[in-house]
Amino acid sequence: NTGFISAKELRVYEKKTGKQLAFTKLNTHKISIPSGGMYQLPPTHINLPVLTVGQLVFEELQKKQQ
Repeated sequence: NTGFISAKELRVYEKKTGKQLAFTKLNTHKISIPSGGMYQLPPTHINLPVLTVGQLVFEELQKKQQ
C-alpha cells in the first residue's frame, strides 16, 4: 500500500519502568517506507533531562556495589 508517515517527536522510554529517558523534535514529513523496507532517521539532537540521567547513573552504581 502507499501512504506517508509524519513524525513530530521521538521519545525514548526505559522498558522496565516506562520512565521517559529522552526526547527530540523530529518534524519529519512524508517518510516513504516500502513494504518490508526500512527507513533511517536523520541525525537529531536529543535532550536528556539531567535528573533522569543522574538517577540512572546512581542506580547502576548501587547495583555494582551489591
